[in-house]
Formats: sequence, C-alpha cells, structure tokens
Amino acid sequence: MSNAVSIRLLGNPAIEEGVKDRTFPSRGFCLIALLALNPTRTITRAQAASQLWDSHDTHANMGNMRQLILRMSKALPSLWSILFVDDKMLRITDPSRIDVCRFLEFDAFAGENSLWQLMETYRGDLLQGIEVPAHEDPFTVSRTYLRERYFGFAHSALKELTRYGHADASSIQALERHALGIDNGREETYRSLIAAYGALGRADESRRVFALLTDVLRLDGANGPRPDTRALLARATARSIDLGSTAVGPDRHTTPCRPRVALLAPNWLSPSGEENLQRAFVEDAANELARHKSLVTLASHSSFQASSDGGVLDKGSPLRADYAVSTFVRSRTGGNEITVRVVESSSGSIVWAGDYPLSPDFIASSNRALVGRVASELSSAIERHSLASPDRTGNPSAYLMFLKGQDTLKTCDLRSVRRARRFYAQAISQDDRFADAYSGASSSLYLEWLLLGGNDPLLLAEARDLA
Repeated sequence: MSNAVSIRLLGNPAIEEGVKDRTFPSRGFCLIALLALNPTRTITRAQAASQLWDSHDTHANMGNMRQLILRMSKALPSLWSILFVDDKMLRITDPSRIDVCRFLEFDAFAGENSLWQLMETYRGDLLQGIEVPAHEDPFTVSRTYLRERYFGFAHSALKELTRYGHADASSIQALERHALGIDNGREETYRSLIAAYGALGRADESRRVFALLTDVLRLDGANGPRPDTRALLARATARSIDLGSTAVGPDRHTTPCRPRVALLAPNWLSPSGEENLQRAFVEDAANELARHKSLVTLASHSSFQASSDGGVLDKGSPLRADYAVSTFVRSRTGGNEITVRVVESSSGSIVWAGDYPLSPDFIASSNRALVGRVASELSSAIERHSLASPDRTGNPSAYLMFLKGQDTLKTCDLRSVRRARRFYAQAISQDDRFADAYSGASSSLYLEWLLLGGNDPLLLAEARDLA
C-alpha cells in the first residue's frame, strides 16, 4: 500500500491510495505544498508553522505543527514513505509521487505524449477549493506561477507537436477543452490553438477557435481580438501560393483519367475444335483484368464484336479504347500456344507482347493461375507505357513559366525560392492539370521551410498538400 500512495495538490487536493474513509487534514495538503514548492524540497518546522498559522506565539505555532503531523500520520500512515520528519526539519523523499514536483520537472518537448501528461498532471490551480489558514495566503504567487507555467508548457508542446505539419487532431482538441476549462478568457491560449490547427491545414478549426474567442471577449466587454491575433488567423487560414480559382487543392480532387482497354476476339491460324475453350479463356482474362482499378476494361461482348486490322481498332470504332489487346492462337508441338499483344490505339505501335501455353490439359489444371498471370502482366505493361511519357502540358506559356521556375531554383536562397514559386503559380494558373508545376511549387515550399530553420509548420503542411 505504501508504494501506491500519490498526492495531488493541483486542482482539488486528494490522496490517491485507494482509501476513501480517511479524512486528510487540509492544512496537511498546505504543508506538503510548501515543501514541494521549495527548491530543496526541505523546510524547517518553524518556517512551516509561521506560514500556516497567524499566531505570533511561536510555542503555539509549534504545538499546532506537532498536532498536524500527528493527524496526518493517523489519516495516512504510508505518507511517511514520501515525507521525512524529525524534530527540526521536514523533507520530501520521493518527489515523483507528488504532482507539483512532477509538474515542475515537466518536459514540453517529449512528443505527443507530453500533451496528455500535461493534462493528467495539471488538473487545476494549486490547492483549489481549500481555504488557506494564514491571514496572508502564502500560495498566491506560486499559484499564479504554476498556472502561467502550465499555459507556457501547453504552447510549447503544441508548437513542437505541429512543427512538421502532422499530428493527431484529437490531442489538440483535448488540450483545447482542458486549457479553456481552466481559463477561457486568456487570448494567448486561443492564439496557440489557432496556430496549431492552421499548421495541420484545418482552417475551419482555426476560424472556429477565433469565433469562440470573439464571443468570450464580447461577453467581457472587450471590442474583440487584438490585431496580432487577427493577423495570426489570416496566416493560419491562407495558402502561401495562390493556385487560382480553378486549381486543384487538397479539398478538390479530380478523377484521374484511366486508360480504356479492349480485349479483341481471339484469332486462329487453323481451327482445332477448341475455339470455344480458347474464347472462354480470353473472356476470363478480361474479367480478371477488370479487377485492376488503374484501368477501365471494356465488356467482352462489345469488344469481341469490334473490327480491327492486326490488333488496331478501326478508326470508326465506337469503343474509344486507348489500348487494344489482340490474341492469336497457333498450334505447337505439345499443345496450343496463345500470343497476347497490346497495341496503342493512337499510334498503332505494339507496346507489349507475350506467349502462354494453352493446351486443354494445362487450362484444366492451372486455369486460374494462368488467367491471373496474363491479367497481371497486361495491367503492368499498360501502366508502364501510360506513365513512360506523360503529356506535361499543351500550354506553351505554362511550360515557359515552369522552366523559369526551374532555372530560378538553381540558386537556393530564400529570395530565389520564393521567386521560383511565383513562376510555378503562374504555370498552374494557366494549366491547372500541369503536374510538374505542382511538384515544383511543393519543392519550393519545402526548401523555404528548410531555409527558415524548419520552424514554420504551415509551409510544410502546404508542401505536403500540393505534393
């Protein structure tokens, strides 16, 4: 039991030992607070007595101190595993089991867990709800100091947590409820929350916190938030690069253009009586290829009726396929073989070809494996060809702006990086599907973040969104 005792002085004082039927004297909490706030965690009996009682009679004060220590020991015998008491001195022997001591040693840069530890440790003002017995409250200055220290820790922890533009928003929301529950009229707290939400790209949350601050200040008779708070909100909710009204932002995604693939009816060098089996195999391959979400596979009953010349669809074909897959079956020693080739419709060039065994015995034993292999290799070939030579932009002015941005980035200083980003923004405004310009803008934001010492999470968050 002695190892479980823990004392809370922040918020409503309590002994966390699992014993509910013992009343710990309120002046006992005050005595422990005096010890915890002392840098050496040590105090003489005379010093403690003079601060806890108003009497000028030293002997009376010392008598009160003896009675207090006796009551504390009766209420909680295991307390002496934390405190050491002799005829002259009192000392804390295990500071880790007193929340004030832990709070004074708190590390605000310990990552996301530091926020939760901060909220768990600081539950309110020092000795909240206890009437201090002395005429002059000896804890007034300490109470203010601990509160300001809490808000300072909260600000530092938020800044460190969102430094790289990525964090769990639930942690920030929990701290918001905790901090505003302690003091909802402190503008600096709202400023920290606005900046934290802005660093995560949550502009709506930043505006919500600002509106909450505005309502609180008006209830207090103030005109509204300070100008620097308004400027912070503008920065937290604004983008560093203006992409124009038609640009694709993080909240507006366009559906990528997927290649359309048509599997044509198989051809035979000479009939063998297995045409229906081979035709079913090609249909099965088309169904398997439809599982690949990077492609649009046309239905076999339509593509099999399309007319073609050597695997190239006729110009008047209604299929509008980007790639045509033709199959040719021929007899070989030991069984039939099917040749599969992919032809790009626009150029008529063969982009891939492959041969596979197609004997009835092999189809019966390994049909699913062969179908999966053919579909996988077809998909990979079409994807590679689609990505090999992307059409960057058809707008020469946009491409010129992009090249100017690339040339400006040859000099990697802050002025050049920002100038390059303006070129990329102009390229995007002229062609909002110009991927390389988005990539350049993202790179420029990341470089600016590095040049500024990595202390502005807004830049990094926007670089990630653009990427």
